[in-house]
Amino acid sequence: METLVVKETALILTDAGASFDDGHITKVLRFFGISSRVLTTSEFFAGEHTIIDRFSKVRLFCASDTLCRVIEELDRNSGAVRLWGEHVHSAFVYAGNDADAFQKVERRIMNNEHTSLIQVDRGLGEWTVSGKFPQFCGAMSGLRIPVGKTAAGADLVHDGGGENASSATLDEHSTVFLKADYQAVPVFLSKASKIVDIDTEIGAGNFDIRDHFLSATPIVMFVKWAFADLCWKSQEVSACLVIDDPLLSPQYGFLNFQDLLNQMERHNFATNIAFISWNWRRSNSKVVEMFKNYPARYSLSMHGSDHTGGEFGTLDMEVLAWKSHQAIDRMSCHESKTGLRHDRVMVFP
Repeated sequence: METLVVKETALILTDAGASFDDGHITKVLRFFGISSRVLTTSEFFAGEHTIIDRFSKVRLFCASDTLCRVIEELDRNSGAVRLWGEHVHSAFVYAGNDADAFQKVERRIMNNEHTSLIQVDRGLGEWTVSGKFPQFCGAMSGLRIPVGKTAAGADLVHDGGGENASSATLDEHSTVFLKADYQAVPVFLSKASKIVDIDTEIGAGNFDIRDHFLSATPIVMFVKWAFADLCWKSQEVSACLVIDDPLLSPQYGFLNFQDLLNQMERHNFATNIAFISWNWRRSNSKVVEMFKNYPARYSLSMHGSDHTGGEFGTLDMEVLAWKSHQAIDRMSCHESKTGLRHDRVMVFP
């Protein structure tokens, strides 16, 4: 007997030709190992017999104005309703720059029960990820993330009244990302005005998620959920315990390095010791050998230099640089003396 394989396909719907954000969605999907196609809504609805395999379940990506046209087709075409119900697994919809279309979609979607996934607290200046749906929110579940200075309102769709116009709202709780079922299909609606371009050059050298939170986080959450069996992912979720201050001696207070190693082996985690660099001459050779023999379990970082009160509590850049270089020099001496390498990472006292 032949086994039926349900294909998982990503379709990017558009009506005015491919936009910049369509390309950005393609890049995000490609990053996670997912291939995609760009179709117009008319091509999509004509594809019941030509484009979509009868065993396919597609994941749709589109802006809110495109979803408006999808909803209009569903309202007047029973064949479209059948295609939607039988072949659409879920849909990710971002607001785009058409606030009127976004509000129209909002009204239709919000007629049903909805699940708030991300909210913005303007008073506290934080994004809040729901902790009630870890199966979707994953590692972000329950987190509160400060809103970046450059993203205070830039990522949100506006009502068209200019830069000072207030953002269109999804509900009284300032929900910016939600899930609701439409015609029995899960629709994930993001208030993002754009999708992150993962190929953009990073001027400051680091990608700060606070400055791109709404353009990046919802779509990544959706892709990892909708293509859970296809997109690449690490084989396991790793954890590293960081412990400040201890000397590298067999027993330091309640910390026994051999017992800790046994626990790491049993429960599969790692430990980083934030080492006070002033103690560079005081390490026990047996503990050092343990660190060298188990580099996947034990690692070493810097924890201040002298570890005195307010050691780095100054705005004097010369003083800060001198203290940092002193810590680095001491850790280099420790490495030369013991042969135990360290990470050039400072855990500040």
